[in-house]
This record gives sequence, structure tokens and C-alpha cells, in this order.
Amino acid sequence: MDFGSWIVPKAVEAVDAAHVLVDFISDAATQSLLARNVSTAPVIARGLTDLSEAEFLAVSSDIPPIVPRHDIYGTDGAWIGDRWNEIITQ
Repeated sequence: MDFGSWIVPKAVEAVDAAHVLVDFISDAATQSLLARNVSTAPVIARGLTDLSEAEFLAVSSDIPPIVPRHDIYGTDGAWIGDRWNEIITQ
């Protein structure tokens, strides 16, 4: 759920089971359990969970997230890779 979406690939044979999994993972109660026990931010609206203020703030926040710019790897991927290697080998 890192990218905010789940898919069921065309090659999946157990489509119904995949839908059950997505429904389960997206359920408000499941999201609350994951936040409490695995320390992951809920992927559903905050108001749908039963997390307390403290529980929510322990795993997430109300500020807009920092969204990775994956698109730049298409145009600047080689430069980014070279620069990264240069930085980590210093």
C-alpha cells in the first residue's frame, strides 16, 4: 500500500481470494490493528479508524506526505545513480 493502491494482477488465478485480502487489509479495524501492532500508518482516512490521537500521531501525521518523484529516474536515472554511488563511497 506504499503507493496508495492495490491491484490484482491479470495472472492471478485466485481473483476472489485476492479481493478478500484487499477488503480485509483495507478494513478500518484491520488498519487500526496494523497501526497499533506493526507501527504502520493507516491507508484509509483517519476518521474511519478508532485510533486515539496519541496512537495516530505515533504512526502518522496530519501534514501532507512527502511523495517520491519516481518520474525523474526516467530522465535523470543515470546521473542519480552515479551521484548516489559517489556519495556513499566517500
